[in-house]
Amino acid sequence: MDKDLNVAVVDNETGEIYLEGVTLKAARSFIAKEKGKIVRDEVDNIDLDDIDGGNQMEVRSIYVDFPETKRKSVLSAAARVKSREFWDNWSAQRKNIIW
Repeated sequence: MDKDLNVAVVDNETGEIYLEGVTLKAARSFIAKEKGKIVRDEVDNIDLDDIDGGNQMEVRSIYVDFPETKRKSVLSAAARVKSREFWDNWSAQRKNIIW
């Protein structure tokens, strides 16, 4: 496998893989387009099975903070708070519901 195509872009907060098996140039272009900030860049050597040639493969994972993920995380936290308030007060609210 071509070593240049073993780059993955990973959301540092959620662990979601946005890109996998792309070139470093494509990964950096995507990160710049999405206004991401590189947090860490890891290179791992993975042993391949005999069926794959029995050598090692170098895999590069770029962990990125994306501003959109941060925004979604904040909105999600606010939604959880509202949901908790609703269910904590459910017994009082259900009296007002017309069944």
